[in-house]
Amino acid sequence: MLQCELFGYTPARAAAAVVRVVQVIGGWRQHFADCGVADADLQSPAERIDGDHLLGQRQTFDPAVYAAPSRAQRRQSPFAK
Repeated sequence: MLQCELFGYTPARAAAAVVRVVQVIGGWRQHFADCGVADADLQSPAERIDGDHLLGQRQTFDPAVYAAPSRAQRRQSPFAK
């Protein structure tokens, strides 16, 4: 998120992409099971994908933090006619 502009993303757009990735990753186990991967073979990736660190990041990500700030109302110049 810190360098999203290098990829042509605004923070808000990058946050929306992260939300989509979080949604997709949330269904990884079911997808693999639907493809016939045995439950025993899911244990190793589950330890990483659903481990405390990565799962915690997915559960606590808040896209509102990266929402575009509302534009401040421009003050009129005291010298304007």
